[in-house]
Amino acid sequence: MGIDIGGTKTLGVVLGGEGNLLTQLRFPTPPSSSKIVELVLSIYSELSSEVAGNVDICSLGIGIAGLVDTSGQLRRAPNLVEADGLRIGEMI
Repeated sequence: MGIDIGGTKTLGVVLGGEGNLLTQLRFPTPPSSSKIVELVLSIYSELSSEVAGNVDICSLGIGIAGLVDTSGQLRRAPNLVEADGLRIGEMI
């Protein structure tokens, strides 16, 4: 599973073992860091439900345009200034 948090949209996908797209969801990126975390958790839950019984989710990658330190804290996101300081690693 992959989730891409962009400045205007957030996209979640599940790929099969061969890299084929199984399902995807797309939402506008919310304007606050707490809402971003809620959206990521919602996307994870919804995508997991959609593929339940067909594939096992074995990994999750989250991408965000910005600097994330080794603890999972967002240090600088030029397109998501409201999310600077977000501890997405801990919250998820």
